[in-house]
Amino acid sequence: MEFPKASEGILPGVYDLLDDHIERVEEVLRNQFEIEERGDAEVILWGEASEQDFLEAMHEDALVMVPFFQKITGLPTREFERVYGIDGVDRIKGWSRKDLRKSERGQELADAVDDLLPAEMYLETALYSFYMLWENDQRRHERSDYEITVREYLEDQGISVKKDESIPGQPDLVIPKSSPYKVIGEVRALHRNDFRKRNKNFDSEATKAKANWPNAKFVVVAKFPQNQVDNSREELRGEVEAINSQIDAVFFPDEMDDFIEQLEDWDVNRSEPTEQAELSE
Repeated sequence: MEFPKASEGILPGVYDLLDDHIERVEEVLRNQFEIEERGDAEVILWGEASEQDFLEAMHEDALVMVPFFQKITGLPTREFERVYGIDGVDRIKGWSRKDLRKSERGQELADAVDDLLPAEMYLETALYSFYMLWENDQRRHERSDYEITVREYLEDQGISVKKDESIPGQPDLVIPKSSPYKVIGEVRALHRNDFRKRNKNFDSEATKAKANWPNAKFVVVAKFPQNQVDNSREELRGEVEAINSQIDAVFFPDEMDDFIEQLEDWDVNRSEPTEQAELSE
């Protein structure tokens, strides 16, 4: 199967790992479950499997099979606990000294998966669903990691900054940490091919920021793939700014010195900077 890799430019290495996971999942499925050919398609016969089959599948390669069953059954960890009383499902994949086939929690998980899955599922559907859902998780992790990197950089430069989910828009950057705020901002890892459809929320975030703090500046720190920035810097900046006229500035990872200078122009006070972090890596 060929899987779309829309974020390959901003998630280096992630797709290699996911390709490996998919190969391992498919190998376990073929080893442990009955798969029937129907024309050009292959169908997994979940209904023919027993609880023990699911246990054996997870035991064979827990690191990939536990997340696989979580994704295709559609229940996050907290819902497995709420609905089935199974706590810490996401940690089971890391068991190295415990045989989940002999554990009560492993048996309960296998029983829940057996209960949740339909009698049949196309193999292609199962693999595709896992691939796309796992990729979506990594996009969120990438965004979260980059937010932290930006805030740490600003703090190293003596800027008082925080993330604040308690105020309208839940901004990634609030400068300074206490009101009145001078700068409010959002951080995104983006790709030119899909950032418009995925980041319409810039519009509402900028609007909320200006409605609640009309004197504050609204900024976007946009981590596009560096080759896109090198080839189309001002076009990219203009495309982000066009989302909302209340976006005051857009900065890329290699422009953080410019961001610091702009903050100084906006009368943001600085303490003594510490060792500078590298944002473009």
